[in-house]
Amino acid sequence: MIKKAVFTFLTLIISFASFSQDVKAKKFLILHNMLSQPDTVTFYFWQDADTLFAKKITNQFVPTREDDLKILSYKQQYGDNVITGSKLFNGKNILYRVEDEKFFISGDTLYKEITTNKLSADSLKILFQENVNPINFKKSRYQANLQIISKNRTKRKIVLFHPSLFAKSNTSKIKHKKECFDTVELIKKWEYNKTTYYYISFYSDCSISKKRHYFIFDREYNFYAFDNKYISLDLAPQAVIKPFKGSFTIR
Repeated sequence: MIKKAVFTFLTLIISFASFSQDVKAKKFLILHNMLSQPDTVTFYFWQDADTLFAKKITNQFVPTREDDLKILSYKQQYGDNVITGSKLFNGKNILYRVEDEKFFISGDTLYKEITTNKLSADSLKILFQENVNPINFKKSRYQANLQIISKNRTKRKIVLFHPSLFAKSNTSKIKHKKECFDTVELIKKWEYNKTTYYYISFYSDCSISKKRHYFIFDREYNFYAFDNKYISLDLAPQAVIKPFKGSFTIR
C-alpha cells in the first residue's frame, strides 16, 4: 500500500490565488533509499504567459543525528513549505522541501531557470561551513553567511529542449561563458498510450548545485518525472521501481 504524505494546503491556496490560469494537480510517487514503498505527493503546474510553474519537491531531508538538527532544521528554515512524509525504520520522519520551479516556453523551445552565484566554488564551501565540526557550528554566523550567498545569486535561462536540438546527436553542448557549458542529453524517446515522451538529462558547469538533473515530458511540455526520484502515477507503469532504491529506471 502506497503511503501518503501529509501536507498543509493553505500555502498552496495563497500561491495560486493570484493566477487566473488553470492549475493542474498531478500525483507523483516519491522515492527515497530509506523507503520500502514510495510516498505519494501532489505536484501542481500552472502557466502565466510564457512562464510555466511547477510546485514540487526539490529536496529530501532525513534527520539521523542530533548534530544534523543543530545545523539545519527544515521546519524552522522553510516553515509551511516542508511536507512531513512517512516514518522510516529509524523512527524519524522523512521531510520534503517544496518550492516553485520555473520553466519558460518560447515558440517550440523549452527553457529552464537555474541559479548561479558570482562567488567561487571555494568561497561557497567556506560560507556553507561544509567542513565545520557540528560542535563548533554557530547559527548566527551561518545565517550571516547565507545572506552573503543570497546577495550574490543570479538567475538565467538555459535551453532544455527544442525539436532540432538532437538532430545530429543525442548530446548537445551549449557554451555559456568561456569556462561554462550547458550539457543536455536525450536519454530516451518513446511512445506510450499514444503520447510521445522525452527523457533528458541536464548539467550546467555554472550551476551552484553542480548536479545532473533529469526530466521526462511530452511534446506539449507536460512534466511526468523529475531527477529519477519523482514520477507521476500516469507514467509509473513504464518505470522499474525497487524498494529502498531511491530512484527509478524506465523500461
